[in-house]
Amino acid sequence: MTAEARSDDARAYEEVLPLLLEDHTRHFSSNPQLFHETFFGRGQETQRIRALLSRPEDRDQTLIITGNAGVGKTSFVYRIAFAPDQVSGPAILPILADYKAAVPQNMQGCLLGFVRHAAEQFQKVNQPIVNLHENVFESVHHNIRVIHDHIARVTQGAKFPKVLIFLDDFDYAEEAWYTLLDYFLPFVQSAHCSVVLTMRPTLYASLKSYDERLRFYFGLNVDETKLQPMAAREVLASRLAPILLVKESESVLMSIIKRFKRHGPLEAVASKLGVRSVEGLRGVDFPFTERHNDFMHRITNGNLREVMSIALDSLLFILRAGDTLETRTEGGLARKVIGREGTLRLFYDNPDARFKIININKERSRLGNSLLYNVLEAIKIHPEINDELFAILRPFGHAEREIRWAIDHLADRSQRLLEVKWILPRARQRFHLRYDEYELTEKGNYYLDIARWAEYQSKPAFQHSGIRSLEFT
Repeated sequence: MTAEARSDDARAYEEVLPLLLEDHTRHFSSNPQLFHETFFGRGQETQRIRALLSRPEDRDQTLIITGNAGVGKTSFVYRIAFAPDQVSGPAILPILADYKAAVPQNMQGCLLGFVRHAAEQFQKVNQPIVNLHENVFESVHHNIRVIHDHIARVTQGAKFPKVLIFLDDFDYAEEAWYTLLDYFLPFVQSAHCSVVLTMRPTLYASLKSYDERLRFYFGLNVDETKLQPMAAREVLASRLAPILLVKESESVLMSIIKRFKRHGPLEAVASKLGVRSVEGLRGVDFPFTERHNDFMHRITNGNLREVMSIALDSLLFILRAGDTLETRTEGGLARKVIGREGTLRLFYDNPDARFKIININKERSRLGNSLLYNVLEAIKIHPEINDELFAILRPFGHAEREIRWAIDHLADRSQRLLEVKWILPRARQRFHLRYDEYELTEKGNYYLDIARWAEYQSKPAFQHSGIRSLEFT
């Protein structure tokens, strides 16, 4: 293969790979078939939810879907609500309130999006909603009442699909999410429709302790489905397997791949990885070594969305710099791997990476001590955020205000190095008592290891001081 052909292949694959590895809920509005083709797993959970929804006599169920960030709650909801078999003869009529997808992304945008989607969905089944006012925030209360009454009226017919209202990603509303839920309580109370609410486990615990009304409607007589993290290796293999298949297919995905087919779908990448056939996927940890799979899982707390970002950057690196890969023998197989140094260059403190490992050694006190690193270490031994913790950190030059900022930053949804260990009762929240308890996530513990490794690698005099050297790939 000529260098020019390899370059063409690399450019082509760089266009195909994001379709497979980026957040596939993005495909839904423009290409629902591609979304359903790339959806993987959750067979048992899907079967369970559909069994619950298939009971025509139960029109007023409340279902809770819990799972940590990035576990796939949104894609699971879209799969349930808009599966291909719902298109020809829907058993349910789904109406979606998706905070993260709202434009603008705020409470008003979410509510207006819900009203718009309700109008569209009923129009599709020839039951248009009348008496809706202009879809502006000032009319939201009126329009929600009209939608509620419309549902009660049209569902009197036994053959009408079950109306199912999905409330997704409300945790992105931050402090406003309790208020946002209030708008949808009429539907939870209704005997004519069912509600599905997705949220993180800690937020669900908070909901049940925050307000007696919310605890009654969302904590009692509800059915909870817990989504556990899926193995990164299995998801990656399922997403990437189609590009190694050579067969005729009506698949949208295959038609896209064929446009770029030159020497066989991703043959160049497969050969660099030591994979010769689809069967090869089952015998090795395709497309990464066991160490790299472990690294991706730990550094993301099992967040599949972030795992896919790491996988995409890793594969693109293989395409562009395959000749620089290290060779390692694992299980009797000679494998091409990115290696520890290559992994750090790709993700550590790199603003261009899709997934960024932040440098927690950067923020320094006036005494030269790392604020983020020290806060993580201190919370490992003293998880309660109180005067004792501040006293532990004070000799290192860290003031209470800086420590609180660091905790908020490390616990932020974009980092998740810390998580709340237990939720404050409402009485404490009402009187603004600051007494939280945190614990390090798996990602937080791994960040401490990476920070130690990076710090000592930058100081040759300490390279042999006994600090455990990390192997991530």
